[in-house]
Amino acid sequence: MDDLTETDCRMDDFYKAVEPQLKARLVTDGQWHRSRKGSLSVPELMTLVVLFH
Repeated sequence: MDDLTETDCRMDDFYKAVEPQLKARLVTDGQWHRSRKGSLSVPELMTLVVLFH
């Protein structure tokens, strides 16, 4: 379980560092979109992908 926690923390730290760059490069279509939170955060999804790869 320690590996899971460590991987999750690393993914969370990585996403916090990369998120501003991702948001700055997004291209919008000029329309307003709802940004509803999903059930899992992006770092949590990244952790699952890494662990099951």
